[in-house]
Amino acid sequence: MHPHRAFSIFLFDSKNRLLLQKRAEIKVTFPLLWTNTCCSHPLNVESENTPENINNALVKRIKYELGIDTDKNMYKLFDKILYRAPSNEKYEEYEIDYLFMAKFDKDSEDDEFKYSKNNLKKIINKDEVDDIKFEYIDDILKDMEKHPERYTPWFSIVMKNKGKFMDDVLNGRIQFTEFDGIIKKFTD
Repeated sequence: MHPHRAFSIFLFDSKNRLLLQKRAEIKVTFPLLWTNTCCSHPLNVESENTPENINNALVKRIKYELGIDTDKNMYKLFDKILYRAPSNEKYEEYEIDYLFMAKFDKDSEDDEFKYSKNNLKKIINKDEVDDIKFEYIDDILKDMEKHPERYTPWFSIVMKNKGKFMDDVLNGRIQFTEFDGIIKKFTD
């Protein structure tokens, strides 16, 4: 079996909190586990499967799962990882995962903001997403230490290895650096 391409979106609000989703109960792999904002696979069409066009897939998928309209230019590729993780006796994930981060320019707690937690809960695709929440990176990492069983394998890998990088970028401690071209291999 060969790995397939995937992407993971890490979308932050103006307070630098990550929008997490809890995967729907009907998902074939890793149901009811918390994970990053959105993840999927680009379609095998030119408008999505080239490095120049993968952002089109991001925009379509986040709209489909969470009902959020975004601009493809807001996403920044910050890494790629290769991982393999069994989900059950029948299914596993074996992926080269492209990691993207982006930030809302609005406050997710503003009642007028259409992407507040309460409004998002009304428009999420329940076949994909069971629940959502906004959390700070430090709080996610602390909870992962206590309750690793609550999270998807790829999300745990990324947070343990890139959480500090994302937090440093969001808080202005370091400048964002584009992906260096080296795919990192991880095991769960």
